[in-house]
Amino acid sequence: MLQPRLRSRLFVAIAFAPILMASKCRKDKDKEEVVDIEPAGPQVTLRVTGVEPDRVDAGELTRAVVYGAGFEQGIQVRVDESPVASVTVQDSGVLNITLPPLSAGQHDLRVRNPNGETATLRNAVVALERLPADPTAGLNCDDITINFAFDSSAVETPAAAILGKHMACFTSRTGEIRIEGHCDERGTTDYNLALGQRRADAVKRYLQGQSVTAGRMRAVSYGEEQPLDRSHDEAAWAANRRAKISVSR
Repeated sequence: MLQPRLRSRLFVAIAFAPILMASKCRKDKDKEEVVDIEPAGPQVTLRVTGVEPDRVDAGELTRAVVYGAGFEQGIQVRVDESPVASVTVQDSGVLNITLPPLSAGQHDLRVRNPNGETATLRNAVVALERLPADPTAGLNCDDITINFAFDSSAVETPAAAILGKHMACFTSRTGEIRIEGHCDERGTTDYNLALGQRRADAVKRYLQGQSVTAGRMRAVSYGEEQPLDRSHDEAAWAANRRAKISVSR
């Protein structure tokens, strides 16, 4: 017959055996259910974020770079409804393209991957009309000066060359052409006023011969009153024998 103390120990062992087994099973089960899963990478969606340059000359072929994401080999690009023939995929976020000649205004850019996915950037490119070059660039149309020989009002070859060089001032501007005749200090006031007028009128006639409208021109004389050089020598007198022409816009 078992001793009382032994019976008590045996009872405890038998009573707690199912609980211990269940605990062990739960721990083993928990260990089996722990699984390490690699996180999925971000989903790349096709999109267009910008074009450089985004300002181009209307009517001109232009090389450009398209920025975005999800670009694949074989991608197609359109500007509005015009296909872009030259497209190179630099990487998934950069395309090198050649824009076709565009009309002035804003244009959308659309890309399409081989799987059919599309993305559009509205008003991606602005085509600007190229302004015509200013024919008077580099010319001082407000102060054209020619010189005359002593006591002469003839427009000689050097003076004609200067007027020819500045002809764009007379033909591209539409404002008044003011011609001022000047003289050196020698001679009477009345004589120099008359000589200055003959010089201004000679320039006016020359320009008329170059198809400049007479009604746009005003010829006046200042005689010796406004010398360019106030010295009293040959160099000063030569500088003061002149006509000054200015053309307003």
